[in-house]
Amino acid sequence: MIAMKTLTSGLNVLRPFFRSRDWTYKIRQGVAAGLIRKGGFGFIPRALSPEEKFLLDLDWEGQTIYDVGGYEGIFTLFFAKSVGPAGRVFTFEPNPANCQRIRENVLLNRLSNVQLLPLGLGASKGKSKLVFWPDEPARGSMNDSYQESLRKKRDTVCIEIEIDSLDNQLASRPLPPPDFIKIDVEAAELEVLEGMAHTLKTCQPRLFVEVHSGVDVKQLAQGLLGKGYHLHHIESNMEIDSSNTGRAYNGHLYCVHRDHLRRNAVESQREGHRTER
Repeated sequence: MIAMKTLTSGLNVLRPFFRSRDWTYKIRQGVAAGLIRKGGFGFIPRALSPEEKFLLDLDWEGQTIYDVGGYEGIFTLFFAKSVGPAGRVFTFEPNPANCQRIRENVLLNRLSNVQLLPLGLGASKGKSKLVFWPDEPARGSMNDSYQESLRKKRDTVCIEIEIDSLDNQLASRPLPPPDFIKIDVEAAELEVLEGMAHTLKTCQPRLFVEVHSGVDVKQLAQGLLGKGYHLHHIESNMEIDSSNTGRAYNGHLYCVHRDHLRRNAVESQREGHRTER
């Protein structure tokens, strides 16, 4: 435990150095292992996290992925490699510094199936304040309570950003409908989901939501359940329903629309009949 705390403290001290340098290396950890990136600590080997193991087990070939909250593009790299040349990845990221790093990392890996959209997603079109630690912009948030928690711990930077709803983006841009949406938006999950209500109804994409402190997790879970989604909490390996929404506090939710589950069950049954013949 002491050794782990010492390592964490050391990494926090070195974080500004590694982020500011333009050196590149092959990633040795996580879902993007084997790919190339700038900055960060991906050169340090570590065990896969539960959500990484889960994502690696899914089938991605040919799918359209929306990466909402791209940070430096590590999941974008993973998705772009996993979907193959027939798939597409659309990454939404509002922080200009992160956008630049995403462009660099995509270029380093010669990925041609990624499109970066430099804006934040929310409930509607407008502007918002993004608060973050200058040496750790991954924790940037538009949520007031989350912003206050950041300010209490360290000095922060505040910038104004453009935001829009995903529904508006799909209506105004030639974007293909998503098969899968990853959401990591530092306590703005409710607003992002509110802004994609029509998309969830018409496209029924699978969702992978990182749940942060400061979010009304009961409201989040009940909202998705009410839209017909089946919820699985990755870290506890539990199914979430109206009786245990509190279990979804922190961690990751994998959400699949029940219509998809029914269709998959029917297809599996048909395949079983064909095999018997």
